[in-house]
Amino acid sequence: MLDLGCGSGRDAHYFKTQNFKITALDASEELGKLASAHIGENVLLMKF
Repeated sequence: MLDLGCGSGRDAHYFKTQNFKITALDASEELGKLASAHIGENVLLMKF
């Protein structure tokens, strides 16, 4: 499941609990770190 703009990782966390493979990205380094802690996966940083 690709979560672009994952924010805090709430949606990615839900899909992970449903056994989806998660790829999460966010433009904010701070939110990416928060999401990574929440979902237990690396979050990619989007740069424009």
